Amino acid sequence: MPSATVPGFSTLYDSRGNPIPTGPQGTQYRRTREDDDLRPPPPNHYGDYTDLLSPANHRRLVSESRALGGRGQPFSLLDQKADYVSASDFRPQFRGQDPDYGTAALPLLEDYLKIANLRGYLFDWKTTWRLTVPTMATDGRVYVLLTRWPDSDWPAIQIIETHRIGQRDPGLQLVGKSDATTTITDAAGKTKTVFGAYRGLRINKGIITNAAGTEVAYRVLGGTPDEDQDISARDLYPLCRPRAFSEGATPPELAAALFDFIGLELAQSAQLDQQIEDARLTLIETNASGKYDPGAGFGGGNTGRGPAASPDGAPTVESKRGRTRFIKTGFTVTPHQSERPSDQWMNFDSRLHSRGAAGIRWRSEMLDPAALKAAANRALQDQINTLIRETFTTVEKGAARALNYIAACLTAPPVSMLPLHAESQKWGIAHPPWFEVDRASAKYDLDDAAAGRVSMRTLRGRDGKTSMEVYQERAQDYLEAQKVSAATGVPIEIIRGDEGVTVQRTGAQTATDPTTE
Repeated sequence: MPSATVPGFSTLYDSRGNPIPTGPQGTQYRRTREDDDLRPPPPNHYGDYTDLLSPANHRRLVSESRALGGRGQPFSLLDQKADYVSASDFRPQFRGQDPDYGTAALPLLEDYLKIANLRGYLFDWKTTWRLTVPTMATDGRVYVLLTRWPDSDWPAIQIIETHRIGQRDPGLQLVGKSDATTTITDAAGKTKTVFGAYRGLRINKGIITNAAGTEVAYRVLGGTPDEDQDISARDLYPLCRPRAFSEGATPPELAAALFDFIGLELAQSAQLDQQIEDARLTLIETNASGKYDPGAGFGGGNTGRGPAASPDGAPTVESKRGRTRFIKTGFTVTPHQSERPSDQWMNFDSRLHSRGAAGIRWRSEMLDPAALKAAANRALQDQINTLIRETFTTVEKGAARALNYIAACLTAPPVSMLPLHAESQKWGIAHPPWFEVDRASAKYDLDDAAAGRVSMRTLRGRDGKTSMEVYQERAQDYLEAQKVSAATGVPIEIIRGDEGVTVQRTGAQTATDPTTE
């Protein structure tokens, strides 16, 4: 057991008994005047994030992010990211224990999901959730309303963009008794509309919270103040990736990369102007001495030199349409050459592009995979799969909640389209396939499965499929091969080819389906 203690927070003395000089209190991380001259201190950020982001700044961030995310490289990056995240089509998967129920209900559910969005068939199930990926980058939040079709009792969803969530007077901190209406449904199924259902609770940028900070409702702005609604968080919920525990309205993902992409756009525009200038045919005329000919300024008229020499005899002459430039300095004529864009500028452009892509949680190399070096392939693959999984998890929570709501409504009366079953809400969303830079590297995964390091269930999950789906596909393939064999007389072994044959791989002899579940 320790037997000694030392003084804590006491004055230190030197060998003569004098206190060792120390700085004044609070010197750690203290900024000096020189520090402030070099970099002015930022505004005070000490407080709740929901208060630090004002309504005006939030609107400005969303507006700038939408403008920037709708063109150029930000659009290409976000569009590509959405394609990879939604590669599984967000198709439903049965996660229960009764495969018979899942097999019977799945096609009915998939068929209905094509028209589950109130916007109509153009916004089918995949399109709806795919659009949430770039929208979260430009808006910060996407809201999903669980509702029903107006002319029937069939379930539906409605996507509400972030500019529809707000309040008429941003200065108000509490919900008033007549600010907005709320539709309440009682146990008997009867509905009534009341004012001020959440009066007294805090509201900030349209988000209504209780004393603990829980988001309990959201104010949806209508065309007029009389059409504003406070909708419960049970029916309306956000899709977002929170940045802080005390935040309210989530800032757009693009906000972290705004300066990089704005700078990139300005630099590319300036470089494009230079490229247009250099694209014009430019001729430089020099005399024997290589100096300017003073007589060129006293020609008193068009000397006939150049395609459009000016009457004033100026050293530089440009044609009316700006396609040819003639610089008059003497007799020898040589074409003007330019080495723009320079290597330095290309490196600068690439650095800004990479930094901006990192701000929206993606990699700029994905737009040009050919530029990758072999040593970086594996690291890029791991990073991209992490980013895909992180973004998909955010969307999956909202999609799975909507999916199980629709499944419950389709099971219950008066719809009763799906079979009544205890596992009617055991539905999940298929994960996107595992991104691979080199598909040939999959053989190492099979070696790991044969060695027992991973299971085939894990490898199938990387392809966005369950073991049941794989088995059903293989069984269906075999049954179809049997039908073709019986109809044509061709042996089934020839029709199926090498399927199911054991393959010798590096380090292990692996069957097509090793029993490593």
